[in-house]
Amino acid sequence: SPLKPMALLLVALGLAAREPVEQDVAVKVLTAAIEDGRVDDVKLGDILGQLLPTGLIYLARWAKTLGRVARTSPLHAFVIRLALERSFRGTPSEQYRSFHALLDMYKELVFDARDGVRSESARRFLRQIKGTSNAATTAKLLLDCKVRDLDDSVARIMPAVVQSRVERAERWTRWKRFVSLQLSSD
Repeated sequence: SPLKPMALLLVALGLAAREPVEQDVAVKVLTAAIEDGRVDDVKLGDILGQLLPTGLIYLARWAKTLGRVARTSPLHAFVIRLALERSFRGTPSEQYRSFHALLDMYKELVFDARDGVRSESARRFLRQIKGTSNAATTAKLLLDCKVRDLDDSVARIMPAVVQSRVERAERWTRWKRFVSLQLSSD
């Protein structure tokens, strides 16, 4: 079943935790949830978007941990990229702590996908980042990227999606068989 909002909130906070052990747990949970189809870019992006403007998250940690999840597979990279894009909404804040690190990681995902920023709200958000800072330079680069047909991106990740769903079904079948055997031996 899909991860509930509170579970996603805990994962998002864990991704920004100070302790590496807590980060590792959050990375493993998010990686498995994406693989099993229990979290998508919409739900994850909404949670990240709620936390982003608070100024409570040290965004360099998100860059590191979300980057780790994204490197798992093309499916993970796709979900993380679109979730981050969804989280970039409203007005950028001076309270963002190390936003340039998160934006640089997002830029790498966009470049690796040979894509651009799809969401108009994310484009509006990026256009508001002015000046000569690293974040402003990266925002301009992202806005200059041409958006590709989404079918190309989806076609690249479909083998990973199918494989992960088959593996999940096999795990479920093994677990059901194990439980049946345990119950019948009692």
